[in-house]
This record gives sequence, structure tokens and C-alpha cells, in this order.
Amino acid sequence: MASPFNLEILEYFLPTEYQIPKFETYDGSTDPKEHVYLFTGIMSLYMFPNAAWCKLFRITLRGNAWKWFSTLPPNSISTFSQLVKSFETYFSKDLMVEPEKDLVIRAKNIQSAQEAIALRMDSKSEKEGEAKSVTRPFGQSGTSGSTSLFFEKKCILEFHGLVKGDPVVTGAGVVIRDTDRYRVYCLRELLGPMSKQVAEYKALILGLQYALEKGFTHIRVNGDSKPVCMQVNGECQAKNQDMSELCNVVNGLKEKFVSFKISHVEKEYNSEADDQANLAVSSKMGQFKKKSTGDGSSKHHVKR
Repeated sequence: MASPFNLEILEYFLPTEYQIPKFETYDGSTDPKEHVYLFTGIMSLYMFPNAAWCKLFRITLRGNAWKWFSTLPPNSISTFSQLVKSFETYFSKDLMVEPEKDLVIRAKNIQSAQEAIALRMDSKSEKEGEAKSVTRPFGQSGTSGSTSLFFEKKCILEFHGLVKGDPVVTGAGVVIRDTDRYRVYCLRELLGPMSKQVAEYKALILGLQYALEKGFTHIRVNGDSKPVCMQVNGECQAKNQDMSELCNVVNGLKEKFVSFKISHVEKEYNSEADDQANLAVSSKMGQFKKKSTGDGSSKHHVKR
């Protein structure tokens, strides 16, 4: 049987130390959205790429659901969202469920899944001697089994601060993507005269604040300012008071995410954030302070 997954997914293998959690299986006889809901709730505990989600979802299928998967065209699935859309479309078409009964079943299953995850996380914490919970609400320490497990959102944030012109004008540009690298939000802000690194910090803060506002809980940040990335990672100290204070602001914001990672990338891989910053500084002074585009449904895709 030829796999419906593309080459990128096929060539991905889970780390050897990864223990596959116990997922509910699906045979096509119940609500497919409920199965997806419970699966994503468990998977949100792990920062794995798109390919891992696809391969792990496949092992939850049995019976008619496995037969459906085996009929998908070769090389037709490249993202988890594609797989889920096809899955829900196929198994929802003939399903008739009484609304009130469905709500009761869903509530019971969600509660059972939450309890199972809480037990698993408590056990893991005891073994590793961890004193704090893995999941926490924004700015607070959480408790195992928090319902926020089922509403966690992941994103990739790209930021850039730009300085140009005489007199000097600066701008901040941000692009926020989903885990399939589709662009969902763009931000730009016109800034006043300031140094290049301060503008970079302003762009990063703009993006982090917006990501929190939109409810993202896991975030991976990419920027082409090596000093800013190193300072936020604690690999070097800020050179002056202004940057030190901005770094503290970033550190405060990153604590509000369940997980946070920042990495330096070359400028060529940060071109869209740079475009947004250029749009900001190219505007007339005072024309706008901040502009965001995208409602979370934009489908501009950049392949890395």
C-alpha cells in the first residue's frame, strides 16, 4: 500500500526515548470530531512537529477508519490539518447523533481524558522530582489536569526591527505562523528614533504581546538579531540599561507561555518580518501606530 504521506512525513521518525501515550482508537462508528479533540488534547503536551502528529494519528485508526486511510491517494497528505479535514469530512457525512446525548458523551470522555493526562503528568513529576506543574495558566503556576490542556495553541513567531533614513525612522515587523508554517497574522508598528537593537526588542515585544492576546500557549521565536536572541537566552548580558530593561520585559512575557524557545536565523529566512518592518517605516509619520493583518485563516505558506 502506497502511503498518503509526503516524503517529509515519511522520513520523520520519533525520538527513541519517546514513549507513545495511550490514545483512544477510532473505528468510524462515532463522532470523528470528538476523536480529533481528544487526540489533540493529549498531543498538546508535546512539542513535536507536524510529521509526528500525522504518524501518531494514523496509529489510532482501526477497522473502517484504517480502511479509509488506506484509500487516500499517495503523497496527498503534507500537514496534520489536511489529514484531519479529510478525516472529519469522510466520517461526518453519514453520522447522526442526538445533540443532547452527544454533549453528555463528549463531556464524559473529556473528563476521563483529563484525568488520565493528570495522572500521567503527576507520575512523571514524581519520577523526575519536579516541584512544579508542566501546564500553567498565564502568569501563574498551574495544576496537573488543568482544562487548559485542551485549548493550547502553538505558533511560530518571526520578528524584525528596522532602522533607515535620514532623519532616522524605525519600524517593527512581525509574522505569526501556525505549526504548518501558514501565515496567520502580520503586525507592523512605526517607531521613533532608536538603535537597531532596541527596535529589535520592540518588535519582539509587539509579537509576544499579540500572541498572548490571541491565546497562544506554546511559541517558537525566530529572529535575525543574534544579540537579542542570545540575551533572551541568557547567553550574554545587555550592553546598556535600555536593552537590559527591554530584555526583562521579554523575560516576563515568555514566562506567560507554557513553552518558549527563541532561535537566531539568517536574515534571508526572516524576509517576511523584514517586509512588515519596511512597510511600517515607508508609511507617512503618524499615518498609523500599529497595524495587524490576518484573522487566523490566511493561507500564505512558506516552505523552509
